[in-house]
Amino acid sequence: MLDKDFFTPASLAVIGASGNPEKLGYVLLQNILEGGYQWGVYPVNPKEREILSRPVYANVRDIPDPVDLALVVVPGQAVMGVLQDCAARGIKRIVMISAGFKEIGEAGLEREREMLRLAEENGMRILGPNCLGFIDAGIKLNATFASGVHEAGNIALVAQSGAMRQSFWDWAQMTGGGFSKFVSLGNAANITESDVIEMLRDDEQTQVITAYLEGISDGRRFRSLAAAVSRVKPLLVLKVGRSAAGSRASVSHTGSLAGDNEIHEAVFRQTGIIQAQTPEQLFDYSYGLATQPLLRGDRIAIITNAGGPGVMASDAIAASGLQLAKFSEATVDQLRAVMPSFGSSSNPVDLTGGATDEMYRQVLETVLADDGVDGLLVVLCPQGPVNVAGTAAAVAEVSPQFDKPVFANFMGALDHDADLAVLREHSVPNYLSPERAVDGFTAMNRYRRWLEMEVEPAVKFDYDRTAVEQTLHNDSQSEPRVIAGQPALQILEAVGIPTARASLATDAEAAVRLAAEIGYPVVMKIESPDIVHKTEFGGVVVGLDSTEAIRAAYETMVANVQKHGVSRIDGVMLQKMATGREVILGLKRDAQYGHAVLFGIGGIYAEVMKDVSLRVAPLTRRDAADMIHEIRSYALLAGARGAEPADLEALTESLLRLSQLAGDFPQIRELDINPLLVAKIGEGVTAVDCRLVI
Repeated sequence: MLDKDFFTPASLAVIGASGNPEKLGYVLLQNILEGGYQWGVYPVNPKEREILSRPVYANVRDIPDPVDLALVVVPGQAVMGVLQDCAARGIKRIVMISAGFKEIGEAGLEREREMLRLAEENGMRILGPNCLGFIDAGIKLNATFASGVHEAGNIALVAQSGAMRQSFWDWAQMTGGGFSKFVSLGNAANITESDVIEMLRDDEQTQVITAYLEGISDGRRFRSLAAAVSRVKPLLVLKVGRSAAGSRASVSHTGSLAGDNEIHEAVFRQTGIIQAQTPEQLFDYSYGLATQPLLRGDRIAIITNAGGPGVMASDAIAASGLQLAKFSEATVDQLRAVMPSFGSSSNPVDLTGGATDEMYRQVLETVLADDGVDGLLVVLCPQGPVNVAGTAAAVAEVSPQFDKPVFANFMGALDHDADLAVLREHSVPNYLSPERAVDGFTAMNRYRRWLEMEVEPAVKFDYDRTAVEQTLHNDSQSEPRVIAGQPALQILEAVGIPTARASLATDAEAAVRLAAEIGYPVVMKIESPDIVHKTEFGGVVVGLDSTEAIRAAYETMVANVQKHGVSRIDGVMLQKMATGREVILGLKRDAQYGHAVLFGIGGIYAEVMKDVSLRVAPLTRRDAADMIHEIRSYALLAGARGAEPADLEALTESLLRLSQLAGDFPQIRELDINPLLVAKIGEGVTAVDCRLVI
């Protein structure tokens, strides 16, 4: 675990400090000295005597006092010598601002590896390299080369891009917000995002953790840590690089449907992470969570002095899954007593353009006192006789009297900055639009629901593991191989997922005999390791109900496949016809997190419809149930238009068994069950086709 005092050093050395104002070493030292840091600061540079009225040491070994932290801003080729000096001096905490590592190619990568070997040998922890540094606002330490005075707050930002610090600073300047810590990870060679997030979990100054991530160093650790951290304080993530294509072409439905971004989002849902799509969302979400009480429900009230913004806010609430609060009769009566007769005392409350600050105050008190209201959005348009400063003061004074979140949307805020200072002073978030305010409530509600969920264990079943191992016996081959047809179905049978009886026939007459044994009607499928999607080759025929139909289908199928240039044909697979809704279940091994489990509408159009949901194994029962409910076509399974509902319990169990298979056999790269037929309640499921890549 990262030392909790890493970012609060009692003394520090700036190695590479410079007397040239155009150099980073000068700006870094200047920021530290002018930011208000009160403890020991020791510039180090063999070519300088004095910088910014501070004596300069030729080498870190020459500093007579203890040094808690070294900030290194020297050319990349000089780094190893500096680290050796730090090791000799006993300095264990390093911030490597210097660049010239893996970001420049192979030579830099080797330098980074050498740095890590030295760090491991000497018990060092290194932030960076190629980073902006860090800020601890609590001790007024700006250990970055980015200027600016940073107000202390309770939001921490962990970023793989130093530029995010400027975005955060701009936001803080506009809103009056502040942060506890900013940490630039750079290459994250030794200290990763998980290390910093784990440390921030226990940081008393931090109430909300935000992160800007381009990649994740150790997905399994990150997932486990995030689930624990989000139970203690909100964890918000802006994950970029969402459109990057996978590095390997997929050979199954699941491989093409389960993209990298979808897997990240699945992990975020499973661990309580609140995902932001833009920097603005990251700031909006964090500000509301850091400054206001948590929602106790999802019922939101709106007070406005203009109809349009009230409608906009109402639309946003409806779209977000929140609810417009319904007032009690007593609340409505009280509102009518203080409002114009032509105003609206229902939700949203429209005070009309003649609203005064005193009217706002009385309505605020009345609405917040209603037990049917969980949160309040106060909208104000600077029109008519409205007193912006007085109304802002009313919001700031009334809202702390109730343990409910209050957000503001004072339009034209740029023209009334001084009037709105009271909102900032009392930590009432003022959003630039009604929609952004509702977005903030949505994030808060998402976190509330996460906290209310009980922690569930992953589900485990007893199954014939030996039978699976026997089918996968040559999984040590370096090249991927495909298991399909009957062997793949045998794996599903062994793990406890029912399958349709299937047998291989190598010629037409054998197919006739097998069909008689299985019982009509039957399905015929081509069997060839060179064919992934059989229907595209004319390799599937259903409803065969006679000897003549079997012979004709066999001859036609083989001829169709051969016309496509497929040379290896092992025969045809015959199965008893099964009925039910067609769904797809799948696995895809992800390099970061392990196996993703996929569920969606199946059949030949699975990749066209892309109506799927994802979670990462191991699954809980709630994970599996949520996956089923999330797809757009859920109503078809639940029993739309008078149809009998499908056996969702059996479907849930199949997902859980597949999740366990993934955990027990990590050599499975991809797996498709397509289709899995889900019969009506009580009649279970049947897998009719399966394909694995090992």
